[in-house]
Amino acid sequence: SQLAELERVASHASDALHAGNLDERGYVDLVAARNAKKLEVLTMEQSLLEQQAIIATLAGAGMPAVSLNTGARP
Repeated sequence: SQLAELERVASHASDALHAGNLDERGYVDLVAARNAKKLEVLTMEQSLLEQQAIIATLAGAGMPAVSLNTGARP
């Protein structure tokens, strides 16, 4: 996945920055891209959880069973 690749590159980028093989601008751009991708994933996860809650609400999940037989005699 893109996030896993960004995580891997970011871990190497820190070493490269400290060794002088990567400038600060490149490092900041990489970290910003990683953070943006993490935010994108979190936003999608939150949306999925909200949709699951909506479906459970509409389906009446967790509600007690209701009997439609009122027991009234004609």
